Amino acid sequence: MAVPTLMQSIPQGLADVVLNPTPSALPGSGTLQQMANGIAGWGLILALVAVVPPKTRSY
Repeated sequence: MAVPTLMQSIPQGLADVVLNPTPSALPGSGTLQQMANGIAGWGLILALVAVVPPKTRSY
């Protein structure tokens, strides 16, 4: 007795399905992109502050 494989058990019409996943089509992806951009912007500002040396006072 032969055991059918997965492809043999799928009806012919369902085997022709093609999926094209796009992350931009997910709900909330625009908001997540804005949050990531904001965090990256703050990171750049903080990196700039860390690079600029503090002004020293001479007495």
